[in-house]
Amino acid sequence: MVKEGVRILHRPSHVCFNLQITIWRITMPANKRLTTIVSSKGRLVLPRTIRQALGWGAGVRLVVENTSEGVLLKPEPTFVPTRPEEVFGCLACDAPPRSIIEMDAGVLAMAEAKQQE
Repeated sequence: MVKEGVRILHRPSHVCFNLQITIWRITMPANKRLTTIVSSKGRLVLPRTIRQALGWGAGVRLVVENTSEGVLLKPEPTFVPTRPEEVFGCLACDAPPRSIIEMDAGVLAMAEAKQQE
């Protein structure tokens, strides 16, 4: 995908507890390097091209990491990392187990009901 001179490379997704996390890396052509200035208050403005490519709107919380290659900015995780034993059984249900076919039929029925509203 190319947007305003920015090429976005998609790396494989990592799936954990049915949540899909996708990692994006933006690469810029050598002649299209963008710069910004740190203000006296330590603030900087990320170029619009970068913000739009990453979907970072106003108010997005970023984690700042100092790496050997420079400063890394990434969105703050939505959920606190957990281990399976910390969350297993937290959504207890007294109903009998459902098959995949039954669950698909239920999802389809709800979607059809919502569409008729």
